[in-house]
Amino acid sequence: MNQFDINKPSRLEKLPVAIFCFKRPELTREVFKAICDYKPSTLHVFLDAARPDVIGESDLVEEVKEIFRNSENAFPMVYHFANENLGIQNSFHEGLLAMSKAHEKFIVLEDDCLPNADFFDFMSECLHFFDSHPEVGMVQGLNLNSFTRNLKSRGYLSSRMKIWGWGTWRENVAGFDPSAKPWLTEDPDRILRRAGWNYLERKRFIGALKSIDSLGTWDYQWVYHLLRQGKYSMSPTGNFIVNLGFGEDSIHTVIPWPSARRDILPDRKSHSLGSIQTRIHWFDGLEFHLRTTIDVIYAMSHFSKVVRHIRKQSKKVEG
Repeated sequence: MNQFDINKPSRLEKLPVAIFCFKRPELTREVFKAICDYKPSTLHVFLDAARPDVIGESDLVEEVKEIFRNSENAFPMVYHFANENLGIQNSFHEGLLAMSKAHEKFIVLEDDCLPNADFFDFMSECLHFFDSHPEVGMVQGLNLNSFTRNLKSRGYLSSRMKIWGWGTWRENVAGFDPSAKPWLTEDPDRILRRAGWNYLERKRFIGALKSIDSLGTWDYQWVYHLLRQGKYSMSPTGNFIVNLGFGEDSIHTVIPWPSARRDILPDRKSHSLGSIQTRIHWFDGLEFHLRTTIDVIYAMSHFSKVVRHIRKQSKKVEG
């Protein structure tokens, strides 16, 4: 098994952080506090504007602005406040482009993704160590896979990217355009097979790509952007992120799917990467089946709630 044994002194240099916010001041305060504890080299705040047809949303957006304006911190802050509503896809696209122009490497958080201290250490270590390894396209802090928790290594190479708390390098943002649809002129099934995805994973992901206009998101495109280049994600064997944002005021995580909710699992090897597996572990492929089974059971026991959400999303698409 290919491994890196990294027993050198830790290089915990502070990195720039981007936080993407919208209209959830309470959640934003929690995530901002965690960022303040870390003290990044620079914090970039990307805040989308309110939708003019949603009553009360502008007040919530203004409240989020005040969280940052009224703060007193010992690190630089750069505000990117949108003048009109961009939507999540355009907001992330513009934000990632801005970060890649300003920094060689950076960390990305959303207003509902709460990290622990191990998250920032893991990001710093990996983004420094793997910056000369072109096969690593990003580093993630979220790991929903229970099968990897007992691995001896601190991290492993994964083809299942998770974007609730992650980091990347400037060169990986180059060429990324969430409005482009390269899968229309190439074979996405072949690309996903090459990454080790099974049939059900490929079918579900390709179905999402075909519906990308109605989803109005950016993350499927980002994963595909990396996989088509043969890139992977460095994942911790533990879990350093918890998503706080499930609920009706969320854009996408309305239904609290149990498989997507995982407690923080602290790092057992602080301040040293130790052993990192560079081969994709076979346990990684079991995650999809476990999570799908859990979610099917949840959907059956909460049938009416799931149906209401599907109908609500269908009305949005028709509208």
